[in-house]
Amino acid sequence: MGKDNKEKKERVLTDAEKKRLEKFEILSNEMTQQNYTRKDLTIDLNEANKNMVLLLIPLTVISFVLYFVLNPIPKLHISEMFITMGAYLISILVHEALHGLSWGIASKKKFKDIEFGYAASTMNPYCTCSTPLTKGNYIFGAVMPLVILGIIPIIVGIAGGYFWVMLFGIIGSASACGDIMVIKNIASYAPSAKDVVYMDHPTEGGSVVFERV
Repeated sequence: MGKDNKEKKERVLTDAEKKRLEKFEILSNEMTQQNYTRKDLTIDLNEANKNMVLLLIPLTVISFVLYFVLNPIPKLHISEMFITMGAYLISILVHEALHGLSWGIASKKKFKDIEFGYAASTMNPYCTCSTPLTKGNYIFGAVMPLVILGIIPIIVGIAGGYFWVMLFGIIGSASACGDIMVIKNIASYAPSAKDVVYMDHPTEGGSVVFERV
């Protein structure tokens, strides 16, 4: 008998994640009792990491072409490369902080609803919000790192002739690949009701939709 596709190994949860999952399931049950239906729009974090590489290639090509059409060949310095690498490492934390700041402003208990962590199995730091949000607020929080750390630096770098700023933006955009997948799932999902809220899944990448007719 042939084997099925490779089974996903369940990620070992931290104590904080277990507690968060328990609270989420309690809230999920409460909403179900209030006649909400649940739809998971989660993503595979390993797939997001693979897609990051796939996104990096065309984004780099397009950005480089635009840069060299509009700007002369830059004089590159090794010190600038190390500064860019250091800035990117810092931006990993800033990326999650932007999620937390954006969602915290919109959440019920503000920043008390925001938690940060690190999934060692997929090497992904994360930020999660434990309270329901509107579609607009959820997408706003999800897209902020892409805009601030990716799109804006690319535009500024190309328009101003700042090669390393552009390169920083390319890497920042690729790093937001998981966020892009989450936003795509939400944008392509058509709720069947007007009463709809979106929540971060407590242990997986992506969101959970609760809707009630």
